[in-house]
Amino acid sequence: MDAHIEEYKSAFLTTVFNQDKNDANFRTMQGKTENLRAYLDGKIDQMYFELSQKVRVDDMRQNFKQFNDLLFIKFKQLEDTKEAVRNLISY
Repeated sequence: MDAHIEEYKSAFLTTVFNQDKNDANFRTMQGKTENLRAYLDGKIDQMYFELSQKVRVDDMRQNFKQFNDLLFIKFKQLEDTKEAVRNLISY
């Protein structure tokens, strides 16, 4: 009977040792996972910030449309001024 109790105690101590070792490994892996998660969250936030700073196609299209309208007005004014000078010289 004592042999069985000693065998159970030995098995119990081995199990407790392995459980402690597994718990330590789990905590280490959990810490590494949290570090990786924080790193990836930082990278994703950085990418979103960089993307928000870039010019989009719609922005460029709108800017070129406004630029086109501005140039049209300026060239129209230039042609009107040329015609006015010609008329002034002619008359």
